Parts: sequence; structure tokens; C-alpha cells
Amino acid sequence: MTFSTPLRKICEAVGTLLKELRQMLPLCRIVWSNILPRLFWYGESSKNAGERVREEINRHAYNKCKSLSGDNRVIFHKAITRHDHSTFRMNDGIHLSPKGYRIFRDQLREGVRYFCANPPCPDLVGFPPQERL
Repeated sequence: MTFSTPLRKICEAVGTLLKELRQMLPLCRIVWSNILPRLFWYGESSKNAGERVREEINRHAYNKCKSLSGDNRVIFHKAITRHDHSTFRMNDGIHLSPKGYRIFRDQLREGVRYFCANPPCPDLVGFPPQERL
């Protein structure tokens, strides 16, 4: 994959951001919303290279949230996949279609509702709750 920023640097930046957020807001609930898939990644060296990078960044963020103290949560967005092309605008394969935005919005809303309805927890909590990376 030939992105302008190496994966290692992106993961370091995400980790630093989450750590700094926790330090600045020790009593705040941190919610990581996973990076969504795409049908197309500019600069992709192979068919699935962009997806592997996206999954690695999400995995790194998940693990960082898991390692931080405090009440941390993750929204997985498993309902938006590369296999359902109707969730993407077909002219670019990157941006969500109206259907995709509705699914994304609903998942964010339901995730926040779920997190607010459950008490603070020292273990990382994901939404949907049965999902894992």
C-alpha cells in the first residue's frame, strides 16, 4: 500500500490521541467509532490492502482503549460492509449512500443509548455488545 503516512505513524497518532484524551478528561467516557470500510482505496497496491490497513488501525485503537484506564467504549459498525454496495455511493465507492448514512447514524445513536444505559465498566465495552475485533 502506498499511503503518504505509514501505518505505524497513524497507529501511534491514534494511540497518542486516545491517551491524551484520557489524561485531559479522566472521568469522561471515551468512545472510538471504527473507521468504516470502503469499496475503493486510492493508492491501494492490491485488492484488499486498504481494508487490511483500516482493520489494523481499528484493532490498534481497540487495544489502546482496552489498555487505558477509565470507561472506554467501541462502536464496531458491522452493518456496513464492502459486500453491500447499496451502502456506498456508486460514483466513488468511498462515501456512504443515503442508506449507508442512515445505518451509520442509527448505529451511532444505538451505541450511545446502549452505553448510557449501562453503568461505567472497567472492561472495554463494544456495540453491538456481542461483537469483538
